[in-house]
Amino acid sequence: MKVLVIMGSPRKCNTYQAAKKIEEFMQPMGGVEFEYLMLKDAIFSQCRGCLVCFSEGEDHCPCKDDTPIIEQKMHAADGVIFATPVYGMNVSALMKTFIDRFSYIFHRPRFFYKKSLFSLLPELLSLRRFSITWNW
Repeated sequence: MKVLVIMGSPRKCNTYQAAKKIEEFMQPMGGVEFEYLMLKDAIFSQCRGCLVCFSEGEDHCPCKDDTPIIEQKMHAADGVIFATPVYGMNVSALMKTFIDRFSYIFHRPRFFYKKSLFSLLPELLSLRRFSITWNW
């Protein structure tokens, strides 16, 4: 099983450690391969809200960045973990930009049955208390 971890933190601290705990938890299942994608290292343009991706398709999006590469990685994975710290009672700016750039696929069925897990780690909380939501 291939698992893609999309890290929305600009640092390898608590959120990264929480994702590693999930990896440790899943290792006894056997054959689980994790890949970590650090959004801080990806090239992202901010969504312009032009809706070209909705009307003409994402191939016509004027933003040229790593979105197609990341989408391929998401398709290739059996499961995807979205991990982000909570900044100002919301996801990090990196994760918000990621969500905005991928808004063109939220209404399409291509990921409807993909296994996913969302890990939200509020700053100042220990690893013993982090919230997760999944459809595993």
